[in-house]
Amino acid sequence: MLKANKIYFLLFFTIFIIAFITPKYGSTSDFKIRSIFDEAIYWASDEDVLRGRLNQLKRAGFNTYIGCIWHGQGAIWESDVVPLWYKNIELAKRDPLKRFIEIAHSEGFKVHPCITVMLRQHNFFEEFTSNTNKKNVFNVHNENFRSFMINMIKEVVIKYDIDGLNLDYVRTGQVCYDKHCQEDYQLKHNRNLLLDIAKHKVDSDAYNSIVKWQRDAMYDFISSISSAIREIDDSLIISVAAAPWAESVIIEGQDSISWANDGLVDLVYTMNYQK
Repeated sequence: MLKANKIYFLLFFTIFIIAFITPKYGSTSDFKIRSIFDEAIYWASDEDVLRGRLNQLKRAGFNTYIGCIWHGQGAIWESDVVPLWYKNIELAKRDPLKRFIEIAHSEGFKVHPCITVMLRQHNFFEEFTSNTNKKNVFNVHNENFRSFMINMIKEVVIKYDIDGLNLDYVRTGQVCYDKHCQEDYQLKHNRNLLLDIAKHKVDSDAYNSIVKWQRDAMYDFISSISSAIREIDDSLIISVAAAPWAESVIIEGQDSISWANDGLVDLVYTMNYQK
């Protein structure tokens, strides 16, 4: 039991500070969320175990549970639009998300399911990838992928009594250089993508052009997701797990500050894993 508890606390990543709150929800004194992130699927535990953990978290002051329901491996809910979680299809068939929401609400918790938007961790939907990084990420410059992801998110919002939605891995994970990406870049920036990739570390114009191309794609994608959610339920809190302090995400199109300032998202969780 001690070992299990240690693993439980190690695999939970907690965040106490809300980085940004848009004016829609007032000041921080009026709106306080104390969130816990569960990327290890503890939210799908047996009821007695789950209630025990929720009570522990409640005593610790948490009131919002962000559990990962899509980690690029399939749906951990009873989905009609995407394949079920390949690691435990039988669990997904039992619709653990519906049960978790009911239990969490009964214990006084708000539920904000987490979806890793761009991350791919299973050998499916190859048509939504690029040759640049086929294995690990989807391609944001692929319109069909965007439609696929938006439809999946809409299913969750329509089907379940959630209080918000958290979007994780909201960055391209690559600079796509497939033929379609080269053509898109040429059309939008009148520049050669392969040439700019080759010299972007020493040429600020090349770097800034790639960054804008990536940021525009991600902004449009996040805007479309946000609009789809708000059209269904404008009361839901949309948050992103981001790294606004990290230079590495700039060329991957992540611009969470702008997303928050422009009202696309309501919260930005800063994912700094260092002490």
